[in-house]
Amino acid sequence: MAANKTDANDADGLARLAEAGFFRKVRVKGFDDSMLTRTLVAARTRLVRITVELSNQIRGIMKTFGLLVPASKGTTFEKNVRGLLIDHKELALIVLPMLEAWRGMRIRAAEPSMPHTDVDPRHRRHYRNVFRYCH
Repeated sequence: MAANKTDANDADGLARLAEAGFFRKVRVKGFDDSMLTRTLVAARTRLVRITVELSNQIRGIMKTFGLLVPASKGTTFEKNVRGLLIDHKELALIVLPMLEAWRGMRIRAAEPSMPHTDVDPRHRRHYRNVFRYCH
């Protein structure tokens, strides 16, 4: 055991442990293999959450004015909101920009940034989970 803790002494100690057989080989995750995939999944997951938050905000604002948006998602949700706003021009000035932002987030969340064929098979289930909520 080295008296002083330095990088050189640590390296020497690790080398002795490796020689003694206390360490076994491990696979180092590649940058492209893991980090990019995880980042992409996290980004898409966040976009999906933002779309849900925006749709809930739109529903809440409209409910305040007595307009109940029927349970729906996707383009049906958008059609329902636009249909309820026909007779409420002032409210439409507030809600429609939010609806446009909601639609933009949905489109971005559904865009594949990386082809599915290039995805490591171990990470495909993450893509399926994210894409399930985007379409």
